[in-house]
Amino acid sequence: MLIFVLVSGAVGVRAFVAGYREAFLSSWLTSVPPRVADQIATVDRVMRPGEALLVTYPGPNPWYARMWQRVLYPRTVVLLSRNQTSAANIARLRARYGIRFAVAMGSPPPDPGFARVRDLGPLLGADDRVLFGTLRP
Repeated sequence: MLIFVLVSGAVGVRAFVAGYREAFLSSWLTSVPPRVADQIATVDRVMRPGEALLVTYPGPNPWYARMWQRVLYPRTVVLLSRNQTSAANIARLRARYGIRFAVAMGSPPPDPGFARVRDLGPLLGADDRVLFGTLRP
């Protein structure tokens, strides 16, 4: 009986650890569409750990921008809607957070001051494009 209890306990702990790992450590992988995950991974590879990112989005619905913010956590991701992308506002946020890179979404995406830019492809399910690049100093 004691052996049965010990074996059952060991199996239960192992199952709990596997379930925890799946539910909390890799759950974002299953809720992010593959194309979006590829775009985010491209950006994450280029940036230094902990470096802040500026993300501009096209309209009143920041759904995709918030997905980027969630997946890149704990990196600081500053979100700006298209009507907030004035040069003065971007300069203020760049100075505050030390931002060197930006992602711009839209059709066409706004230019937050790109020095170099790379097209990451379309925004899933929309005609909008996703651009990524370094910002001018």
